[in-house]
Amino acid sequence: QGFGVASEGGGEPLGPWCLFQGASLSKVVTAVAALRAVEAGLLELDAPLNDALSSWSIPDNAFTEATTPTLRHALSHGAGFNVPSFFGYLSGSALPSLLDILDGQSGAIHPAIRVSQEPGTDWSYSGGGYVVVQQALEDRTGSYEGWVRQQVFVPAGMWGSGFQQPAGPGLLGVAATGNANGSDLGAPRIYPELAAAGLWTNALDLARMVLALQRSLAGEPGGILAPATAQAMMTPQSPAPHFFDIGLDPSPGMGLGVFLVNQSLPKWFWHTGENLGYTSLVVG
Repeated sequence: QGFGVASEGGGEPLGPWCLFQGASLSKVVTAVAALRAVEAGLLELDAPLNDALSSWSIPDNAFTEATTPTLRHALSHGAGFNVPSFFGYLSGSALPSLLDILDGQSGAIHPAIRVSQEPGTDWSYSGGGYVVVQQALEDRTGSYEGWVRQQVFVPAGMWGSGFQQPAGPGLLGVAATGNANGSDLGAPRIYPELAAAGLWTNALDLARMVLALQRSLAGEPGGILAPATAQAMMTPQSPAPHFFDIGLDPSPGMGLGVFLVNQSLPKWFWHTGENLGYTSLVVG
């Protein structure tokens, strides 16, 4: 359902189709898209991520000598990548390309995305790791956005969701105005780091995504992953998040793209998101 109105100053009542920036809920969508690529034989969970990258590669350094980052590492924030979060670009800004973002060049406002601790040794939340996954999907499928639409949005019935960055007038006409510190934003920030933060979505589509994952786990019609793949997504990975990082659960688990309540016997999956002016949460 939708509650309230579309902007601080009033405006149209919010319906469940009203669009918001999903922020880090983008990572859940990206994880599902990556697992669809694993099922299609385009990616491997436990092979070096560099094997899937052709336009760019993860630079070797002292932290990658013993262990090379894999897709499993990246989806569960155990790859050791830096750059936890992205803060968006002002409307009208010149936007860096995906390769510029990866290497911290040509207007990118964040450092180059690099491995900054040995993969598999500690949990460290990294939007940067999801940008690496975005490039891998781009290289292996030809189009990150096209693959997500074909493999996630369409089969799940997420008809309103997309990665329009920057958003055009048509999208903004049906979107809630972002609000920061009690004031409406003049224009939403732009997030070219699509896989980590660029999603536009609504309550209907998020509910459909949860249902599609639940149906996948149960092997029911309407699922978007094979039951074994969905179970792998909901299986606690190692290393696990720290309690002080999550705060909502004394024993949190980390699946592939989703947090898990109680890593010893998880029954709930969830993720939050925060872009300037928008806050999000999905629970299943």
